[in-house]
Parts: sequence; structure tokens; C-alpha cells
Amino acid sequence: MERIFPARKPMDPKVFRRARPVRNPIVVAEAGEDGVIRLRANVAETSVGLKARLARFGRPLTKTFELEEIGASIWAMCDGEHTVEGIARSLRERYKLNRIEAETALGSFLHTLAQRRLITMLVPEVHASKRR
Repeated sequence: MERIFPARKPMDPKVFRRARPVRNPIVVAEAGEDGVIRLRANVAETSVGLKARLARFGRPLTKTFELEEIGASIWAMCDGEHTVEGIARSLRERYKLNRIEAETALGSFLHTLAQRRLITMLVPEVHASKRR
């Protein structure tokens, strides 16, 4: 499969910091107790390809994800308006983290959300001169 679908190159950190995470519109968020948010996603709409559809055969068509307070605050900022850098800054200020801690934890969390197709990243255009 690697030859057919080569592994993606990691995103340049400067580009990643300017990217804007956006929630998947098919995901339904429900507020719970103590700042917890439950996300419900229809698996049929987030699965890709025959292998993914066969893997869920006999399983529920809806998956639920629970986000605690910090995850819920990040989810709220995944609106296409906030950049990754802006979200990290907010985390640093609110939870008294240093830059490396905030960016590392945020990057990992956003990667997990993207893998589960709960968000996508709007990446800023790279100028033609930088692509060469």
C-alpha cells in the first residue's frame, strides 16, 4: 500500500502554526457536565474506502468521543478563525504552560482529531517562490 499511497510528508512547523482547524460539519457536539463535550459522528460518513466499511461491519454506525475541559476549549476554537498558533497562545495563558508544552500537546490533540475525521486543517497558501 505504501507504494500506491506514499506517506505524507510532515507539515512544516511554520505552516502548521498558521493553519486553521475546522470542525467537520457532520459531527454533533453535546455539552455535558463539568465542561465535558460529547462528539457524535456518523461512521458511515467519515469512513473512506471498502476496507474501512468492512472493518465497521456489525458495529454501531455512530461513534462517540468525550472531550474534557481542555479538549472542549480547543474544540470550541476549531472554527476556521483561530490559527494553531492562536489556540496554543490561549492554552499557554489559560493553563500556565510554556510554548513547547502547549504546541506539542495541541499538535498531538489536533492530529488525533484529524485522524478520526472530526476536524480538517485549512492550510495557508504557500507562495510559488517557496514551493521551488
